[in-house]
Amino acid sequence: VEWGVGGIYTVKYVCGKSSVEKKIYIYNNTLPVMSGVTDKTVSSAAEILDGVTATDQFGFSLALTYFVNGVEKGSLAAGDNSVEIKAADIVGNVKTVTVKITLKTA
Repeated sequence: VEWGVGGIYTVKYVCGKSSVEKKIYIYNNTLPVMSGVTDKTVSSAAEILDGVTATDQFGFSLALTYFVNGVEKGSLAAGDNSVEIKAADIVGNVKTVTVKITLKTA
């Protein structure tokens, strides 16, 4: 393991005739990767994150959240809204993408 260098390292522990290998994940400042983030029209705020995914530098899935006018999971107004979608990995690297979400009215 090279301290300070991100990557996946395999460490092998040996005790007598027994051994076990473990993977160690060293994170660096690589931002999460988001996909499916696009401007769209929705019927309700529950649809904002539909089709959106995020992964960390090793491909592990990350939780997503959104902010409307700076309020986490805030309410959408009828018409166009500027919405920030955020993903963060376990070491605090945060990716933010701003999209236009249009709330269609009945």
